Amino acid sequence: MVEGKPISIGNVAYVLGMDVKRLDRWYKDYLSGFREAERDGRIGRDDIEVRRAGGRKKIRVPILKESNVGSYMAIDEKTIDGVCYTIISNRETSKIALMADTLRTSELREVLTRFSVKTKMKVQSVTRDMAPNYDWLARTTFPNAYQVADKFHVLREVLDQLQSVRIRHRQAILALERKNNKTVQEKLTLQEKFSNEETLKQLLHRSRGLLFKRKTEWTDDQ
Repeated sequence: MVEGKPISIGNVAYVLGMDVKRLDRWYKDYLSGFREAERDGRIGRDDIEVRRAGGRKKIRVPILKESNVGSYMAIDEKTIDGVCYTIISNRETSKIALMADTLRTSELREVLTRFSVKTKMKVQSVTRDMAPNYDWLARTTFPNAYQVADKFHVLREVLDQLQSVRIRHRQAILALERKNNKTVQEKLTLQEKFSNEETLKQLLHRSRGLLFKRKTEWTDDQ
């Protein structure tokens, strides 16, 4: 961490003029305390087994620290090496209270039963994405907290809807092009060019990037 922001070990190695693999090995074997934790049995001690349709499954819980729970928490998912993890972190300190390789509310609640009721009740706010499973998790685990939709996910939802409208209009133009017997008005629509010398089909194709920018940031050509 540098000034509260995470940086990759590759960047650290570059600044120090070291080999990345060597620094990574030094950190893992000597500096991080991972080997000591592995010998002491602390690695995997918080894992749980749950019953699923195909039998029993082991849920990995790499991080479970009740002391990292604060008044303002965040719930999000993170994909690491193809595995989806749920991460509950402290928004004030950026420290992780829970990291588990499951997105299921029932399994996450089972892990969180290890936190005391007093700790859960002190949470005042939970910022989360818009997934319904996290809504229920926040309601049942932190009953005193109000929920805030993560602005990143709200904006992504809005932009996705804008893109769907653009795609729908473009598909309508493509369907019109494939139509054999076009009316005069339909032919004029396909041939009409705007002030930037683009047809409606070209404009709908090129406007994908514009929907991710504010109108005030568009250039004159755009």
